Amino acid sequence: MYPLEDVVSDKICALYTGYGAGGVGTSTRYKDLVDLILIAVKSTLPGEFTHRIVHLEAERRRTTGTPVRFPDRFAAPGEDWTGGYAGAARGVGALPSDLRTLDGAFALADAFITPLVQPAPPPGLWYPSERTWR
Repeated sequence: MYPLEDVVSDKICALYTGYGAGGVGTSTRYKDLVDLILIAVKSTLPGEFTHRIVHLEAERRRTTGTPVRFPDRFAAPGEDWTGGYAGAARGVGALPSDLRTLDGAFALADAFITPLVQPAPPPGLWYPSERTWR
């Protein structure tokens, strides 16, 4: 299995990659957000190292012509994400039921992903039981 930091970086970059002609289409990789939410509820990660890996992966993709645009804060990549995420999350038994809708998962996604896409890294570690970086 790939290191978890690499998995997180790949999935975050995929969420915010522009697709289609001109790279203006939005991601429909709903399962990637489901996976990120699962990681956030189950895994401890180092903030500075994970942040560095996310930004290195984004830069690698950009140098190959793949547009990766991080938002200032976590945001669903497109308007169709409410239904798309719920559909991808529906059959995932390991995902807590309150996190199977985009509305339910939004605060956790924001707490976990936003610090990783900002210019400065999050402090310390991600603590899944507390759902915070510290």
